[in-house]
Amino acid sequence: MLIIKIPLPMNKLTNQNQPTMKKIILITLLFCLAIPTFITAQNNMEDVVYLKNGNVLRGTIMEQIPNKSIVLKINDKNTMTIKFDEIEKITKEAVAEKQAEKKQPVEYKRKGFINLTELNYGYNISSVSNKNGGLNVKSLDPTFGFRTVNGYQFNPYITAGVGLGYEQYGNSGFLPITFDSRIMFSRKKVSPVLNINGGYSVGVNNSGGGCLNPAIGLRIFLSKKAAFLFNVGYKTQQIAVTYYDMYNNKHTTVDNIYFITVSAGVSF
Repeated sequence: MLIIKIPLPMNKLTNQNQPTMKKIILITLLFCLAIPTFITAQNNMEDVVYLKNGNVLRGTIMEQIPNKSIVLKINDKNTMTIKFDEIEKITKEAVAEKQAEKKQPVEYKRKGFINLTELNYGYNISSVSNKNGGLNVKSLDPTFGFRTVNGYQFNPYITAGVGLGYEQYGNSGFLPITFDSRIMFSRKKVSPVLNINGGYSVGVNNSGGGCLNPAIGLRIFLSKKAAFLFNVGYKTQQIAVTYYDMYNNKHTTVDNIYFITVSAGVSF
């Protein structure tokens, strides 16, 4: 029997398989590297709805009823339903940096305990003079003082509290105990403010009386919780002066003095 052995081209087969395996490994690696890039790209995309009235809405389409409406999620909390006949077109676009910032605005203090401490200056515009009682209101220019208010911020727009301070009017000192309320007109970093502060001033040298100090100004946030306060207002202060005449008779006069006020301080 004749047996003929034919050698197989093993080297040739091996050489053919090696490049194939290298290609498979390379393609697999490229695919794995592409997955994170693809996911990131998808995360940086958003649905953009162009309306026929010219408005442009950005967000994520949560639900779509063909030829009827879509439900668009504007941010993490708000959604809105848009009818198809209001839509010009719908596209998918990259999230702009400014748009991303708008979705995550800085949240300034919204509610909770609040303290306001201010320094006050008052320019006397009165013409009252009572020298017999030891008080010459005409000389009470300028006047200085301070007050601190402890209260509660109910929402981004309204605060209320009780204030205590000290004010020096010429030769008379007063301890005003007041109710303080403030209305902010914006949730932004800078907001106009309406302030009404009123109550009773306890006299140190003379008898005190009622006081009222409405003002308008600005609140400027320095951080998420701390803000700078500036106000310009008008104040009326009642003063009861007791004195004795040459016959030792006791007299009491009640006068109102008026000021243009400027105050500045901080809130926390």
